[in-house]
Amino acid sequence: MSAFVVLEDGTVFGGTSVGAPGFAFGEAVFTTAMTGYQETVTDPSYAAQIVCFTAPMVGNYGVAAGRSESAKPHAVAVVMREARGPEWTDWLHDRGIPALSGVDTRALVLHLRDRGAMRGAVVADADGSDVAEALDAVCAQPSMNGAALAARVSTSSL
Repeated sequence: MSAFVVLEDGTVFGGTSVGAPGFAFGEAVFTTAMTGYQETVTDPSYAAQIVCFTAPMVGNYGVAAGRSESAKPHAVAVVMREARGPEWTDWLHDRGIPALSGVDTRALVLHLRDRGAMRGAVVADADGSDVAEALDAVCAQPSMNGAALAARVSTSSL
């Protein structure tokens, strides 16, 4: 499998890479917002998180510079049921954000809802990627509990 999400409890969800290739480690969370996908990815409150969108289609109204919540993305990866529009997926790719489409987001959200947010990884278009290897790497990541992220996402001056 060359594109997947793996959670620290060993659960794996397959998908298709539609963003930047590579690995992204973070806390797997979900959002129930029906709009505002660009705003979500650039929102500092999603720093160091893998965002799973519950909306069935993401990207259908494109992207615009004025919609970003900050100057850069803070989410480390994006997981969607169905990515729409090349403008959105190109935007993710250009910003180095691994993103997956075709994921059973309903099952992923139910899993996170029942077990809580947990560490995970998105592996996108990484040839030879091994689920067991990715899981070992996820478990080696520090916990998000108590992580001091405010300094990473705050501006240095007013």
